[in-house]
Amino acid sequence: MQFTARLLRSVWMRDTNDVFLIGTQHLNLNAVEMGDEIQRFNAALLPALVNDIADHGNARAEEIDADLGCDAAGQVAKLVLSASLSRAVGARSGLTQEDIIEYLVAPHPKADEFLAGLERLRKRAWYLHRENEQFYFKETENLGRRIKRDARQAPPPKIEAA
Repeated sequence: MQFTARLLRSVWMRDTNDVFLIGTQHLNLNAVEMGDEIQRFNAALLPALVNDIADHGNARAEEIDADLGCDAAGQVAKLVLSASLSRAVGARSGLTQEDIIEYLVAPHPKADEFLAGLERLRKRAWYLHRENEQFYFKETENLGRRIKRDARQAPPPKIEAA
């Protein structure tokens, strides 16, 4: 009940009145109470939340949204996070691309916006994983993205020596 109340508050406090069907993609994860709520569900996903989804404009999804001029990447990230929270053994975790678009499509934003947000998240998010067709957040950093990041940060003499 408390989670639902916070979700409704997130929708109520949005800058624009553009919500037709309330979903977890509308969560304000920058609100302290929502961060605490997510931590209570699955504390292991806190690094994914802070680095990839919501950190007062500094998370990857927020940066992508600023580049795109909409909140499509943020909505995709929040929806995938909510589908990744279960800690039950054998639980289905994550969503397919088709599921994501189906759950997010609304009268105003176009499906293309969400596809662009998902594609950019796939390239930039550290904790977003894909297994088979399912996208999900996991507590471990995506190894491919970590290698790329480390390679970009390594000084040229060290790269040449390696």
